[in-house]
Amino acid sequence: MPHAPAPSPRTLTLTLAAATAMFLLPACDDLTDDDPAEEETPDAPAEEEDQEANGEIEAEEEARGELSSVPDDVDVTDTEELVEQGGGTFLARCADGLAELVWWVPDEDFHVDDVDAGPEDDAEIEFESDTESYEYDVTCVDDTPQVEVDHDD
Repeated sequence: MPHAPAPSPRTLTLTLAAATAMFLLPACDDLTDDDPAEEETPDAPAEEEDQEANGEIEAEEEARGELSSVPDDVDVTDTEELVEQGGGTFLARCADGLAELVWWVPDEDFHVDDVDAGPEDDAEIEFESDTESYEYDVTCVDDTPQVEVDHDD
């Protein structure tokens, strides 16, 4: 039986149970004594719909943590703020009154000196270079990110 190509981790996330059922069990067909007449007809589209409804498959995996570059397709919602200021770029999000840094990218010649990504009452990140630093503090008001910056030369 030919094997399907492995899905990209950015486009499809599978639970362990789904991965086992889809990839490991078909390879074991020759090891069982099942009667071929009793085999069920494939019904993968319906199974995928059930898995999506149960949250077992995500259509697209979200980038998280420190990234090497800013994503090309940043889609900001009402509860998010894309901050592109000194030291770097980051995506802040509010959910249930808690602040979270989803991802961040330091500017050239900067690095992340400290990060508290949350979710918490406030999330913080500090971008630092040899000559200056930018410290950002993110809080939430009505599930809208509020960003304060402290710049030191």
